[in-house]
Amino acid sequence: MGRNKRRSYPKVYGFFNSDHFKNIQPVSGSQEAINEIAKDHDLVIITSRQHDIKNHTIDWIQQHFPETFFGIHFGNHYGLSGQKKSKLEMCDMLNIDMLIEDSADYANECANSNRKVLLF
Repeated sequence: MGRNKRRSYPKVYGFFNSDHFKNIQPVSGSQEAINEIAKDHDLVIITSRQHDIKNHTIDWIQQHFPETFFGIHFGNHYGLSGQKKSKLEMCDMLNIDMLIEDSADYANECANSNRKVLLF
């Protein structure tokens, strides 16, 4: 594990224990946009989030986007323990044909001739 990653873990996990993290609200307009997309598409969440915040994440999604997603899959990319899966592995495993992504690195990793990627 790289030195920078080791130094960032306490900061990241400190944030997970903060009131700010516990009270994050959805991006303005995201609920309406997701509900509109869900009318014509089966939506699945593929996240790099850690297993350590899995329950919090699921609760948050159920609170703000109830009955919207068919599944939530965790990559555990910066988790302190447990198996890690890349977003590409998860997309391939689930046969995802389009990914909406906020990271250029993950978008590039997942883009191929059979999968469209929308980077926002």
